Amino acid sequence: MNPTGDPAAQSTADRQLRLLAIAHYGLAAITAFKAVLGLPFLFPGLTLMNVDPDQPAPPPPAWFVEALEWTADVLGNQDLRMLSQESVGVGVLLVATAASIIVVSLVHGVALAYVGRLIAKRQGRMTVLIFSWLDIIYLPFGTVLSIFAIKILANAEVKRQYPR
Repeated sequence: MNPTGDPAAQSTADRQLRLLAIAHYGLAAITAFKAVLGLPFLFPGLTLMNVDPDQPAPPPPAWFVEALEWTADVLGNQDLRMLSQESVGVGVLLVATAASIIVVSLVHGVALAYVGRLIAKRQGRMTVLIFSWLDIIYLPFGTVLSIFAIKILANAEVKRQYPR
C-alpha cells in the first residue's frame, strides 16, 4: 500500500485488493445477519419444549406437522409421523434447526471477516484462495465474490504483494 494514501498513486492491484477486502467484510456482515433467520424456529420450539406436564401440550404449528408428515410419507418412516404428534419432539427439532441456522451463519460470517482481514494485511494468500474455492457454493454473492477473489489473487502483480 502507498504510505501517502493518495488514491491516484495506488496501483491497480492495491485498489483491487482493498475492494476485495471491503467486499468480504460486507458479505461477512450480511452472512452473520442471516442468523436472525433461525429465530422463527427458536421461539416456537422453546414454547413447545417448555410445557407444563400437568396441562395438555399445545399443538405444534400446522405447517410443521404437514412438513413432517409429508417427509414421513416420502421416506416411509412412521417414527417421523409419530413425532409430529408430540409437541416436545417437535420443539426439539425446531430448536435444533434454529441453532443450526444461527451457528452456521455466525461461523461463516466470522470466516468471511477473517478472510477479508487476511486480504487487507496481505497475508495468507493460499488460505484466501482455498476459502474462495469453497465459498463458490454460497449463492449468489459468495459465488461472485469468490470468482473475483480467485481472478485477482492469480494476478502476478498481486502475488508480488504477498510475502512468500
